[in-house]
This record gives sequence, C-alpha cells and structure tokens, in this order.
Amino acid sequence: MNKDLLPVEMDPILIENLGDAAKEYLKGVGHQFSQDASITIDVSVTTKEKIKYDDFRFYGYPMYRSYLYEPDRINTVPEFFLRISVRDEESDKTLWTGLTKWRKGSSYAPTDIPSAEMLVENLLVNL
Repeated sequence: MNKDLLPVEMDPILIENLGDAAKEYLKGVGHQFSQDASITIDVSVTTKEKIKYDDFRFYGYPMYRSYLYEPDRINTVPEFFLRISVRDEESDKTLWTGLTKWRKGSSYAPTDIPSAEMLVENLLVNL
C-alpha cells in the first residue's frame, strides 16, 4: 500500500480498510495469505484535480439556482483513483491490474468498511 504517498484529502484509515477488504475478498474466493508468497497484491490510491468548465450555454437567464451568471466559471473537482495490481515477484511482472475512481461526496466513495468492501469486490470480481 502506498501509505507514504497518500494525498492529504485521503483518510489513512480508509486506505487500510481498502487493503483489508482486498485481502478478505481474496481469502473468501479461496486464496491463502502468506508473508513469503511469490504473488503480491499492491493497493494504491491517488488523487487528481479535474477541471470543470461551465459556460452556462444552456441557460438564458442571468441567475440560475441562486448564483449569478458568470460567463466563464471554472471549478476543480478532486477525483480519487484506486488501483489494485497483482504482481509476480519472481518474474517482476504485473499479472493483472484494476482501476476505479470516485469523487469526494459521491455515493460510490468508500466512507466506511461496507462501502470499501463493495468497491473492492466490484473491482476484483473481474480478476
């Protein structure tokens, strides 16, 4: 897990929950956990700012939803990415990788243990 490189917006407890959810899911489908295994699971989380440009071209009124019309409104929306990779340590190759994203405040955001487990399960079901 990339705990040292976490963005400040991310809760480290949440990241640990994502790692535990991945481990429990893989145990549940029949895999065994061992410290000296030749296959490892890498869980990494990062963030990226998405620039959103709103030119209000669909609204003809100077006011919309109680804020003034601005011809060039630019917002940034933080997006969070979760990558889970399966690596073969002997050959130093990535065997499989899965990627998902969510926005802050989204219903898909893993804010608690059950939602973290659901996010990881939806990602690892393709493994």
